[in-house]
Amino acid sequence: MRRLPGPEHPVGGGAQARAATAHPTTPRRNGLTRPVRCLVLNDRHPLPTDTLDHLSDALEAHWVQTADGGLDPAEEFRRHPDTRVLVTTYTDLGAENLRLLPELELVVATTTAVEYVDLEYCRERGVAVCNTAGYTGAAVAEHAVALMMAVAKRVVPVHARVRSGDLLCAGEQGMELAGGTAGIVGMGGIGARVARMVRGLGMAAVHANRSPRRAEGSVQVELDELLAVSDAVFLTLPLDTATHGLLGAAQLALMKPSAVLVSISPNEVVDSGALTEALRAGRLRGAGLDLVGERNPYPPLDNLVLSSRFAANTRECQERRRRVWAAAVEAFVRGRELPHRIV
Repeated sequence: MRRLPGPEHPVGGGAQARAATAHPTTPRRNGLTRPVRCLVLNDRHPLPTDTLDHLSDALEAHWVQTADGGLDPAEEFRRHPDTRVLVTTYTDLGAENLRLLPELELVVATTTAVEYVDLEYCRERGVAVCNTAGYTGAAVAEHAVALMMAVAKRVVPVHARVRSGDLLCAGEQGMELAGGTAGIVGMGGIGARVARMVRGLGMAAVHANRSPRRAEGSVQVELDELLAVSDAVFLTLPLDTATHGLLGAAQLALMKPSAVLVSISPNEVVDSGALTEALRAGRLRGAGLDLVGERNPYPPLDNLVLSSRFAANTRECQERRRRVWAAAVEAFVRGRELPHRIV
């Protein structure tokens, strides 16, 4: 299997450099070469099928897309066992499925999170994995702030009452955010953008992060302190063993009853049962969640605003995403260093 240039195997000089940058086509018995077989497997928002056309001289792309979440990866892998490059979105890439692709050399996740990929299997088998880090730009941070606003200002229930003819909306009251504190859990690129945005609303910002992280205009504190002092708590962190169930009943109990919880993290970061109970009991003002998972674990509640994998669904964001994942495929085909390589 060709050793790919990347973090573990940087391109050096001599024979190693020539091998790493050679055109990755496979010789046929008749002396000709065949293009790299690429499978694009996607059952989410459709990916533009002309994205890889500029690589048609060296890449044979097979597109399998649906919009209903009904793809069976094992079935598709059996149909395309000679796949060397796999481009996919939230597909079950556990070891059992990946074994069906014996020639696989590169997985390109069209998402930032890669919890659905068995990274250890890929590492052991020499399969490179790239994600699409950095494509979200301002879109996800804007959506997080919009969820905060929708909950704090009771936009959804007020809208429903006005549409039904109740123009007074007696008993409804919004929450003023200026002068309050926003707590950001996970100070990465998105968290930093959220911090800048809430400061523009007149809020102070604090953040919690598993490692020391400086952020302009924000003070790092421990998680328990953040939960206790914040009027709005933002979860902007990925799912891993350390963040699974990070916010349970004990953590939610530390929050102010007047506080708003916002999450753009995978569903499993929050204990959905504990959050549902807190919302029903009025122990939180409300929550705004962009669900990232296979189901909605929450019942209808008028202090809960939901979207589903919608935070990054803007025209500008999707165009950046397309460029990022296509660049990884092109780098492989042209024998260049892989961008955003994590394995």
